[in-house]
Amino acid sequence: FFKFSPSEAERLSNHAFSLEVVTAIDINTSANSVYKHNFPRTNLRGRNIQSFSIEEINAMSPDVILMSPPCQPFTRTGLQKDIADARCTALSYLIETIPAIPSLQCLLLENVKGFEGSRSRDLITSMLTRAGFRFQEFLLSPTQFGVPNSRTRYYLIAKRSPAAHSSEASFCFETSSELMTELPKLKANTCNPLLSRMTLHGILDSTHPSGDLYRRYLVSDKDLLRRFHVFDIVNGKASSTNCFTKAYTHYAEGKIDY
Repeated sequence: FFKFSPSEAERLSNHAFSLEVVTAIDINTSANSVYKHNFPRTNLRGRNIQSFSIEEINAMSPDVILMSPPCQPFTRTGLQKDIADARCTALSYLIETIPAIPSLQCLLLENVKGFEGSRSRDLITSMLTRAGFRFQEFLLSPTQFGVPNSRTRYYLIAKRSPAAHSSEASFCFETSSELMTELPKLKANTCNPLLSRMTLHGILDSTHPSGDLYRRYLVSDKDLLRRFHVFDIVNGKASSTNCFTKAYTHYAEGKIDY
């Protein structure tokens, strides 16, 4: 949950957002440990979102909600149970709760490719329309923003219209009723996106062979020889890398013809 800086006029004139993190919420202890390390001053709550009453949420007066619901109900390697999956309970709760948060102005939802065809997507977009929000949906990869990682994700950005169901433009970019797979065209004299072409070397903590991080995450010769055909082998100058988990590895190996 976020709040805008006190000076809304200054924010708009500079085309930049100054945000205060009101609360970060997650029940995964590993994720919370990483988050706390990177953002030690953030009010981090290790609670289930459903445990927050609407009164507690409204007491924070959030302007923005950033949400990344569990992707397992929608991923191609899972059972694709969608809204029937118990891990969708938190998303269902927010779909019911968001219309009752009068301070809320913007919402960003991120999920795996495949969410765009889900029943959950239909429910949240219907709710946003009824609540007076305009929204745009995207399928984008970090490489399109200059980040050296190729991982297509679904994004939904929503903004409350000046009046319910207003047709007035809410975004600083050209919108479409269709799902966008490219960065939208910006309107004149509006926001300035932070886009830069980065290489892998520029974002790694350490690339020196003697470094502790280098040694800790070095792939063993055994694993390298066994699975080199599914590894994305790059060097520090690479501007694109692939992201994978254990499930991704199984999927890739299953597609190999020997």
